[in-house]
Formats: sequence, C-alpha cells, structure tokens
Amino acid sequence: MYYKFFLLILTSYLVGFSSTGQSQTNSKGLNPPANLVIEHELENPNVYLTWWAPGTPYWLHYDSGEFATSIGLNAPGEFDVLVVYEPDQIKPFVGMGITQFAFAPDEAASIYVLKIWTGDMADSVIYEDTLSNLAIGSWNIVELDSAVVLEADRLYFFGYHVNAQGGYPAGCDAGPTVIPGKSDLLRLSDGKFYSLNYSGIDVNWNIEVYLEPQSQKAPQKVALNKELALTVGKSNALQSNLLKEPLSFHSPVKATAPEWYKVYRNNEMVGTSNTHAYHDSLTLGGFYTYAVSAVYSDGESERSDSVEIIYDTYRIPVNKVVAEAFIHTDPTGSPSSYGVYSGMFELEFEQDKVAPIVYHSGTSVFGPDPFSIEDGENRWMEYFLIYQGFPMAVFNGDFVIPGGSGDESLYIEYRDLYNQALERLTPIGFSFTIEKVSNSKYTVHATANKVGFYKGDTLKLHVVLTRDSIAYDWYNGKFDQVSFVASGMFPNFNGTAFVFGDNSTITRSVTFEIDPFEKVDNYRIVAFIQDAHTYQVLNGDILKLPQKRAVNFTVLDGSQPLENATVTVNGNILTTNSLGQAAVNLFDNLGEVSFMVSKDKYETHTGVFNMDTASQITINLVYNSITETQIAIRLYPNPVNNQLFIQTTNPVVATLFDVSGVQVLQEQLISENQPLDLSQLEPGIYFVKVLYKENYYSYRIVKQ
Repeated sequence: MYYKFFLLILTSYLVGFSSTGQSQTNSKGLNPPANLVIEHELENPNVYLTWWAPGTPYWLHYDSGEFATSIGLNAPGEFDVLVVYEPDQIKPFVGMGITQFAFAPDEAASIYVLKIWTGDMADSVIYEDTLSNLAIGSWNIVELDSAVVLEADRLYFFGYHVNAQGGYPAGCDAGPTVIPGKSDLLRLSDGKFYSLNYSGIDVNWNIEVYLEPQSQKAPQKVALNKELALTVGKSNALQSNLLKEPLSFHSPVKATAPEWYKVYRNNEMVGTSNTHAYHDSLTLGGFYTYAVSAVYSDGESERSDSVEIIYDTYRIPVNKVVAEAFIHTDPTGSPSSYGVYSGMFELEFEQDKVAPIVYHSGTSVFGPDPFSIEDGENRWMEYFLIYQGFPMAVFNGDFVIPGGSGDESLYIEYRDLYNQALERLTPIGFSFTIEKVSNSKYTVHATANKVGFYKGDTLKLHVVLTRDSIAYDWYNGKFDQVSFVASGMFPNFNGTAFVFGDNSTITRSVTFEIDPFEKVDNYRIVAFIQDAHTYQVLNGDILKLPQKRAVNFTVLDGSQPLENATVTVNGNILTTNSLGQAAVNLFDNLGEVSFMVSKDKYETHTGVFNMDTASQITINLVYNSITETQIAIRLYPNPVNNQLFIQTTNPVVATLFDVSGVQVLQEQLISENQPLDLSQLEPGIYFVKVLYKENYYSYRIVKQ
C-alpha cells in the first residue's frame, strides 16, 4: 500500500488573516530575528508578537534526543536513511549554515556516507562525505568540511547512505513518530521511499543538524509555486533492535544573543523588548505591517520578515448566505443527489437569509441531466478542482460539504455551515436592483461599498438566474420537484470583474435576456461578489424577476367616496372615479413605495406601502376649507384616551369612522362641551365627521 504526500508551497491572502511579506534591510550585516509570528483577531485592537532569537545556533531535529533502538534489514543491503524538511520549516533558518551532523550508527560492519539532498525526490546531492572512525552504538557528531547554507524555497533531505552486511545499522529514538513520511523516511535500493511508521515501527531517526549564522547570506530564490510530490510506502523487510539503555544526545549550543529588540509598525519603531515577545494595542482601523530587528553591541540587524494584519473596526453581517449545491438528477450518475437537494430545500424553507443555487451536471461522466447548462458545468469544475467532491454544497464560497445521500436530507449538516457563514462579518456592503428593459431583457444594477478594510483586488460579480418549482420524478420513485435551478441567461455574467481601485463604492450594470417564451413567475436572480483568490463570498442577495401587478387606491371622506382626488405614485398621476377608486400597475420588486393623495379643500395625505404585501390601499382625507375658529368648533384632547370633547357655540351632529371608512360610532347630537365616549374603541387613528350648518367637516384624532 502506498501513501502519497503533497508538499505544497502557496502564497495566499485571506480577508482578515495575516500574511508574510518581504524582509526589510538595514544593511548592518547582522542576523535578524527569525520566525516572527503574530496573533491578532480581526476586530480586536490587541496584537501579540513572538519571534526566535536571531541567527542563534540551533540543533534541527525531529527525534527526542534519545538513541533507543536501531533499524535494519538484518541482511546485506544498501539504503538511505533520511528526514525531510519543507520550505516553510526551513524559512526561519534561511541564510544559516549546516556545520555539524549528529547521528547514531549501530553496526561496525557497515559503511556510512553522510548526505544532504535537495529536489522533489531527493534526487540532487549537495553534500557527501564517507565517514570513518565512528563510535558504533553511540551518538556521533561530524564536522562538515564546509558549511551548507540553507536557501529559501527549497526542499531539504538530511541523512546518510548505508552499505550494510547485516544487522541493524540505523539508530532511532523510542517514538512516537513525529510526522510519518518526514521524520522516518527510508529509501531502499529499488529507489522507492518507505515510512517506518507505515511499516509498523513507531519511531524517528536519530538525525540532527547543527545550524550556525553565516557571514554570507544565502540568495533569495523565487517561490516555486508548484506542488512537490513524494510517494511513501510500507516495507515488510524492516526490523528493529531495542537497546537496553537509551543514550541521550547532549551537545552545547554556541550562541551570541542580541542585547534587545526593536519593534516596527508600518516602518516606524513603536517599541522595544528585552524578551522574544511584544504586545501592541491599536487605536485606528487599517492595514498594519510589523517587523522586528535585533540590537547587538555592534549595531542593529536588518529587520525580520514582515507580517501584515488587518484591524477592522467596522464590519457588517451579510445580506444572505449564498448556498450553492452541485447535483445530478440522472439515477445512473449520482443517486446521492436527492439528499443534497432535500437539504437545500429545507434550508431555504427554514432559514430566512439564504440565497440558494442548484447547479446540475450533465457531463459525459454522469450522463445527461435535463437541467444542466454550460455555466453550471464550469462552476462545478471550478470547485471540484479544489474540494474533490460530487455532489457537494458550498456556503459563501469556502464552507464546503462534499458528498450526499440517496434518501436522507442533509439539512442538519447544511444548517451548521449556513450558521457559520452567517456569523462571519464582511467588510463589503452589497445591494442590487433588477430593471425590466423589455419583454425578455433585464438589467441588474449591482452596488458594493467598502464599509471596512479590504485589500484584495480579485473580486468578481456573479449574476445567476434560478428557476423554482419544477416537477420531477426522482430515481427512487419520489415524485417531487426541483428548485433553485441555475438556468440560462444570455450573455452569462458569472465572473464579471468588480474592482474598487481608489473608490470605496462601485456599481456595475449587466444586461441579459432570457427565453421570451418562459413564464417568469418562478424565476429569481442571485447576485453576489466573490474573491476569486480565496473563494470567499463577501456578500450576496436574491430578488425575484420583476413583474407588474395592480395596486388599487380608494379615497374617502369618512364613509363617502371622493371623486377627482389626485393620487401621485412612482411617477404616475391618477384621478379617482365616482367610487373614489384609482389603480396603477407597478413592478413587484420596488419594495417600499411613497405616494401622495390630494384634493382641493382637503389636507394632503402622504404615505408609504410595500409592494411585497400591498394590493389595496384606503385613504381617508381630512376636510380643511373652514378653520375651527371660523366655525367655532374645537376638539380636545388629541390624542385622546376615553372621552373626546367637542367645544361649540351651537349644537352639532358628530359621527366617527376608522381609517378604512367603516362607521364605528353612531351619529350623536353634541351640545357645548359634551363628550364623546371612546372607551370601547381600539387604539388607532379615527376621523370625526361633524355636521355644522348643513356642511360636513372632518377631523383626524388619535385614540391611545
């Protein structure tokens, strides 16, 4: 059985996380601190720095330092004993030189050749020395003829070649294995790599290399930016020999420590430290770069590699979590898709902040799918190359669950990731509107604004047309439906560049067409912005395709309809008929709409309704042609609790109506300061209609 390990060198920028930059030189020729590490939470002002002493001589090793057992074939043979270090592990020591090599040989009849290799498969020997006069059965420290200076972005293998006549020539500790395939490698004469751990021996090689500062710095190489593959197998030929008394390795480290350290923030010194740690507290949000230098008696070193953070004082919740599912409805291709779709359907039903999209794959791999489109194929392949799953569900771009179920909904699993995506705040505000241009043509106007700090420059706008409630007979005999299906739009706007540049707000408009013969009742648009580098969806939303529907207005004076009243709404001017009615067709995606109703001798009424819910709007206008002083009538108190007084010099007849024009109090003859009893009425707005000298006058009151 073989195991494949991938040693991956990547440079990535994640929103809100730290990233490593380039070193800043001070041309002092002294070694800087190494392995600068920063701990910081996005919205927390506290920054914690730690680092290693600069250029301190160091024994690099995986093992415990105890020589406890030895390994061999217990037969004649040749093999390499190796440990491997990736570029990220070597990075803190770049520029230092290997000057000594320590190991534990255990067979006098064997030939030992010290070696240092580089290359993806340890195929390049950069140091080699055939050893003699070794102390068998004990630790040996070998001085190298010349230092091997460590370079950036290289894979290093340290070890030795053994030509054994038998027995167990290679020393190990007692385990456990620190990193299988790295701290316990063996290469036999067949050229294949084997792991002691995979072969049933849980130990690490007794191999240690001594690093010392060098006067000549190693050249900085360009990042390989490629995948290094090492295949590690299992061998049944290996045997071990346990020592009665383990031998510990002790060797003094020759170190010259600096006197103190300087800490730099954005190229300005902000503090000093006599230890290997520093705490900084920020006051303003922004991007911050930290570096540390070492101060010796001879002067200040160059600065360490820099580390960058974002301190974001303001982020907002996302509008919706963009939930993308990748399924196949053909039974021969992916029968587990039903559980994925059911999970998405329940999620959309149970949660109110989800924008679902279901992409169907109809490749030759899975067979035909009646709902597959080219864009869905491309989107799936983009994610498949990263997450290696089908079917799968992806929440806001980087919360991913591969796999599915034949008949069990995955709602519970999806809900957990949905909640995680919902809790993650974003530095980008986002909104969009849909304008119907013609019968089958629409324009999406998308606007994004930076409310927090965002450094990435790889944003993409995605606009996806989805269709709901499509009847479908699933492979398991369940006649159900599919919804949220990614559908065709022409042209396609998945992946439109969305770059802020020097602006904090950006707007993009994209126009597309759909099949003019399709009914748009069940169509929606999901629009979102995604970082093409990290795949994080920073914000998104979902809207229905706009359709016109009627909104009806009824204008009253008390219970009597008002003819020729003017209704102004969304640029339309309407006039009421003899029944006090007027109607207008408006797009149902307008949200809140303001309107105004006016008529001569009446107070103008203004209001707001929501197109999501409103279809019938009733307005009761208040007559104001004669003032209360002129007709000697005053109503008080207003707002009123239980009793409303009508002050008048002459008797009047009063009637009460609610806002819909329904009479709620019978006509009453009111003399001077006689109250109306309103104690039985619900709180709200009412209209008092007063008959005075053959004229009616309306008054608006508020019942508390």
